Amino acid sequence: MNGMVGAHENFESKAFTPSRVESPALTVSNAEMAAFYSSPRGNMSVADREQALFGNGFSFDQASDHYGTNEVIAQGFQLPNPKDWYKNEIEHKYRGKEESTMNKDIPAKAWDEAYKTFPQLKQLGEKDATRLMKAITANELEHFGPEDVGQDAGAGSGHGGALHKYSLGFAQISPDGLRDMARQFDAQVTKHHLGSNPLAAFEKLNNDELAKALVNPANVPLFVAAHVALDLQTLNRHKNEVTVNLEALGYFYNADMVYAATDTKHEHLMSKKDAQAKHIAFNPSLPTDEALKKSEHAANIRRWLGKEH
Repeated sequence: MNGMVGAHENFESKAFTPSRVESPALTVSNAEMAAFYSSPRGNMSVADREQALFGNGFSFDQASDHYGTNEVIAQGFQLPNPKDWYKNEIEHKYRGKEESTMNKDIPAKAWDEAYKTFPQLKQLGEKDATRLMKAITANELEHFGPEDVGQDAGAGSGHGGALHKYSLGFAQISPDGLRDMARQFDAQVTKHHLGSNPLAAFEKLNNDELAKALVNPANVPLFVAAHVALDLQTLNRHKNEVTVNLEALGYFYNADMVYAATDTKHEHLMSKKDAQAKHIAFNPSLPTDEALKKSEHAANIRRWLGKEH
């Protein structure tokens, strides 16, 4: 298929639970924040987000100047710097804390159990498979944005029913995407290529229950391993077009290089961002040499694979 994949879906995009932050000019609840960031307004600029949340004329810079980080409010608590709070808890919640977050929130044995659950991963070996799963997860955490915070807040608070198309949790897989993976394993069981479906229990959950499962960090290794196992099978079918290695699999987890759906000869490789900006229907590219060279996602995966986890 010369650099393109067909029906296989590449699935893209810890609950947000800070207490209310209160001051004479700043009162925002978890529910309000979640609603804001799960709405289309989540694509607004930072300045526009500030004013939409806190009122016209508000800015974190002004709030910081007015209150100061050392002022103690009447209840005896130190007032947090609003700009730092927004940056650390909303804009890039896990950036710079990816590995410590994984170590704290994901049981160490879960990676080993995930590897053993999918026999396809033996092709990589446990050490490399685990390196890849952790690199993928760390990269998703690094790029965890405000819309992800809001969506996870909704999912974790029992309002995940409407989020079935949205990527959730550290693995950034949608409920619809997880069901699709489960169906692919079902098909392999039917054809006697697999003894049992490792995702069968999740396939039976409703949207709200599945959303909660996706934002549970303990499940992340299983879901990432399932994705990688299916991707590995796909790339093995294209060995004449790609080199099947960790970088290729990491890229394919969330392929960001595409061809326009009308580009049947696959002559013009473009980024997914460009295609989306131009409202062009597209198909993801296989991890060809050209795609890996141009892919921002592949570069990020290479960087994370180079670190010790």
